[in-house]
Amino acid sequence: MDYISKIKKLLALSESKNENEAKAALLKARKLMAEHKVSEDALRKELMEIRREQTKWTYTSRRNSWMVDLATLISEKYCCKMYVVKQPRKKTKTIGFFGYVEDLQTCIIAFDYAVETVLSGYVDIKKRRPSATAKELTALCNGYGLGFCRGLQDAFREQDYQGGYDLILSVSDEVINYGNESFDRSEPVKIN
Repeated sequence: MDYISKIKKLLALSESKNENEAKAALLKARKLMAEHKVSEDALRKELMEIRREQTKWTYTSRRNSWMVDLATLISEKYCCKMYVVKQPRKKTKTIGFFGYVEDLQTCIIAFDYAVETVLSGYVDIKKRRPSATAKELTALCNGYGLGFCRGLQDAFREQDYQGGYDLILSVSDEVINYGNESFDRSEPVKIN
């Protein structure tokens, strides 16, 4: 299925303002579609498929607990939903998202970037507080992460208000139904 993602990238590139680049991308996409017998309908169905994917990010109730708030916020703003997978017999939980393929990819990229931004702030905190205990550093870092989430939430709220995006960018009923059917709602955490 690697050719499907290549075709999608070429079609996205075909919207380039550079006429030659756009033309070359369209021709290459058409050639790949013909070689692999991929129709436009098949591409559309691929994009409308709902998938779920776990991220590389883990947290516990003590370490990086702000990640749940961040994941919830970002998933809602990128038309996805988040879920948590608890590792059997461990305190560690992994964050995942589900949604339409393109929304899901964008959501994960945004979440990765936000988490890396917060974690880079941790480095500054640790440099400024070299004599702090591990417990104090954990509290400071978690506070910093929560502060980042609140600031991002305010920025999203302002952007929604200014551009009216809150009505356009919402999680679809299909994605919500997928979550209701795919996860056990009797437990707060889904165990895979």
